Amino acid sequence: MAHVITILPAREFVRTKSSGEFDLDETRKASVEVFSKMKDGNISEVLLDNREVYTKMTASDILQLFWELDHAGLLRDCKIAILNRPKDDFDRAKFFEACGQARGYQIGAFQEFEEAMSWLYPPHDITP
Repeated sequence: MAHVITILPAREFVRTKSSGEFDLDETRKASVEVFSKMKDGNISEVLLDNREVYTKMTASDILQLFWELDHAGLLRDCKIAILNRPKDDFDRAKFFEACGQARGYQIGAFQEFEEAMSWLYPPHDITP
Protein backbone atom coordinates (compact mmCIF):
# COMPACT_ATOMS: atom_id res chain seq x y z
CA MET A 1 0.00 0.00 0.00
CA ALA A 2 1.40 3.39 -0.99
CA HIS A 3 1.69 6.16 1.55
CA VAL A 4 1.59 9.88 0.88
CA ILE A 5 4.31 11.57 2.91
CA THR A 6 3.52 15.11 3.95
CA ILE A 7 6.53 16.95 5.28
CA LEU A 8 5.77 20.32 6.76
CA PRO A 9 8.74 22.61 7.44
CA ALA A 10 8.38 24.75 10.56
CA ARG A 11 8.71 27.94 8.51
CA GLU A 12 5.19 27.21 7.25
CA PHE A 13 3.70 27.94 10.67
CA VAL A 14 6.29 29.27 13.16
CA ARG A 15 6.34 33.06 13.15
CA THR A 16 8.73 35.59 14.64
CA LYS A 17 8.60 39.34 15.04
CA SER A 18 10.99 41.59 13.12
CA SER A 19 13.19 41.56 16.23
CA GLY A 20 13.52 37.77 15.90
CA GLU A 21 11.41 37.18 19.01
CA PHE A 22 8.85 34.35 18.84
CA ASP A 23 5.34 35.58 17.94
CA LEU A 24 2.76 33.35 19.62
CA ASP A 25 -0.33 35.04 18.17
CA GLU A 26 0.89 34.85 14.57
CA THR A 27 2.15 31.29 15.06
CA ARG A 28 -1.27 30.25 16.39
CA LYS A 29 -3.01 31.83 13.39
CA ALA A 30 -0.62 30.27 10.88
CA SER A 31 -0.81 26.87 12.59
CA VAL A 32 -4.61 26.83 12.54
CA GLU A 33 -4.55 27.82 8.86
CA VAL A 34 -2.02 25.12 7.92
CA PHE A 35 -3.71 22.37 9.95
CA SER A 36 -7.13 23.39 8.56
CA LYS A 37 -5.83 23.00 5.00
CA MET A 38 -4.38 19.61 5.90
CA LYS A 39 -7.70 18.48 7.38
CA ASP A 40 -9.62 19.78 4.35
CA GLY A 41 -7.20 17.86 2.10
CA ASN A 42 -7.63 14.65 4.10
CA ILE A 43 -3.97 14.68 5.08
CA SER A 44 -3.71 12.59 8.20
CA GLU A 45 -0.03 11.62 8.47
CA VAL A 46 2.42 14.49 8.81
CA LEU A 47 6.08 15.00 9.58
CA LEU A 48 6.66 18.44 11.13
CA ASP A 49 10.30 19.29 10.47
CA ASN A 50 11.48 21.66 13.19
CA ARG A 51 15.20 20.83 12.98
CA GLU A 52 16.25 24.22 11.62
CA VAL A 53 14.10 26.30 13.95
CA TYR A 54 15.10 27.85 17.22
CA THR A 55 12.57 29.77 19.25
CA LYS A 56 12.33 30.64 22.88
CA MET A 57 8.85 29.18 23.11
CA THR A 58 7.93 28.62 26.72
CA ALA A 59 5.94 25.70 28.05
CA SER A 60 3.00 28.10 28.31
CA ASP A 61 3.38 29.07 24.61
CA ILE A 62 3.40 25.43 23.57
CA LEU A 63 0.40 24.63 25.72
CA GLN A 64 -1.54 27.58 24.26
CA LEU A 65 -0.66 26.48 20.72
CA PHE A 66 -1.69 22.92 21.52
CA TRP A 67 -5.02 23.99 23.02
CA GLU A 68 -5.74 26.23 20.01
CA LEU A 69 -5.29 23.28 17.63
CA ASP A 70 -7.09 20.89 19.99
CA HIS A 71 -10.16 23.11 20.45
CA ALA A 72 -10.38 23.66 16.70
CA GLY A 73 -10.51 19.87 16.26
CA LEU A 74 -7.44 19.91 14.06
CA LEU A 75 -5.47 17.18 15.82
CA ARG A 76 -8.14 14.49 15.66
CA ASP A 77 -7.61 11.70 13.16
CA CYS A 78 -4.00 12.77 12.59
CA LYS A 79 -0.71 11.04 13.17
CA ILE A 80 1.94 13.70 13.65
CA ALA A 81 5.68 13.09 13.94
CA ILE A 82 7.69 16.10 15.10
CA LEU A 83 11.31 16.04 14.01
CA ASN A 84 13.55 18.38 15.98
CA ARG A 85 16.99 19.08 17.35
CA PRO A 86 16.64 20.70 20.77
CA LYS A 87 18.95 23.69 21.08
CA ASP A 88 18.71 23.89 24.87
CA ASP A 89 17.59 21.82 27.86
CA PHE A 90 13.87 22.12 27.04
CA ASP A 91 12.70 19.68 24.37
CA ARG A 92 9.66 21.54 23.07
CA ALA A 93 8.63 18.72 20.74
CA LYS A 94 8.60 16.21 23.61
CA PHE A 95 6.42 18.61 25.60
CA PHE A 96 3.97 18.96 22.67
CA GLU A 97 4.02 15.16 22.34
CA ALA A 98 3.14 14.78 26.04
CA CYS A 99 0.26 17.26 25.68
CA GLY A 100 -1.10 15.32 22.72
CA GLN A 101 -0.69 11.89 24.22
CA ALA A 102 -2.46 13.03 27.39
CA ARG A 103 -5.47 13.80 25.16
CA GLY A 104 -5.19 10.50 23.26
CA TYR A 105 -3.67 11.90 20.08
CA GLN A 106 -1.02 10.19 17.98
CA ILE A 107 1.85 12.65 18.31
CA GLY A 108 5.49 11.58 18.50
CA ALA A 109 8.69 13.59 18.91
CA PHE A 110 11.92 12.40 17.30
CA GLN A 111 15.45 13.59 16.64
CA GLU A 112 16.18 11.18 13.78
CA PHE A 113 14.38 11.29 10.43
CA GLU A 114 14.38 7.50 10.01
CA GLU A 115 12.92 6.97 13.47
CA ALA A 116 10.12 9.46 12.73
CA MET A 117 9.31 7.81 9.40
CA SER A 118 9.30 4.33 10.96
CA TRP A 119 6.86 5.57 13.58
CA LEU A 120 4.60 7.16 10.96
CA TYR A 121 4.75 4.12 8.68
CA PRO A 122 5.69 1.04 10.72
CA PRO A 123 7.02 -1.87 8.69
CA HIS A 124 4.52 -4.68 8.37
CA ASP A 125 5.44 -8.23 9.21
CA ILE A 126 5.94 -10.23 6.06
CA THR A 127 4.58 -13.72 6.23
CA PRO A 128 5.47 -16.42 3.69
